[in-house]
Amino acid sequence: MDLGLSGKVAFVTGAASGIGKAVALALAGEGALVAVADIDRSAADAVADAAAEMGARATVVELDVSQESACRAAIRQATEALGPV
Repeated sequence: MDLGLSGKVAFVTGAASGIGKAVALALAGEGALVAVADIDRSAADAVADAAAEMGARATVVELDVSQESACRAAIRQATEALGPV
């Protein structure tokens, strides 16, 4: 099924495990460029690596969503790496 996500940028929080990981990999599978955002850098790296193995472009953004300034910085970082969300 083509969801029309090819080349679109997705920013997924909590992307290192559980539902966030599943969403990030599903989006990558549909051709989206994925910002893998999570407080656990090593687990986020593993998800980004899995997305890359699927042929998708992904970047890791280390993020604690409880910090507003960190959220703003993370969006900037993702936008610089992948383009506008």
